Amino acid sequence: QIVSRLTKQRVARTEDNSSLTSGPTMSTFYVVHHTFKVGKAPTFWKEAGEMMGDPVAMKAALDKTLAAGFHCHTFMPVNMEGPVFCVWETRVGLGAEELQEYIDGPDGPGKGLCMNNTVMPINAALNPAPPFPRKFE
Repeated sequence: QIVSRLTKQRVARTEDNSSLTSGPTMSTFYVVHHTFKVGKAPTFWKEAGEMMGDPVAMKAALDKTLAAGFHCHTFMPVNMEGPVFCVWETRVGLGAEELQEYIDGPDGPGKGLCMNNTVMPINAALNPAPPFPRKFE
């Protein structure tokens, strides 16, 4: 009943194209489940540690990701061997396929070499609000 009530509230709110709307006019949120490829966790943590320890490199990576139309709101490793869960947002016009291609590629986490990535859209109809304030308006 709770899900049904939330869905009805969501439908009522989206009829006026409010800020809670998800779809072609709004950015979209995804949960990404990352698992490390065999033996690649140490490589990932070494490279991630080097980048996070260099504010200039970290800002450049974040700016490049944002310019491509993606933003990782949160990075949640369960332990050093994984898995890792993240919440990503895509700007209007980009969807799950583009996010999958990006995170599997050379600019994604692990540069496409360290992780297997599963992109799962967050069902906006079941949420009364986005999981994070939108990065893309």
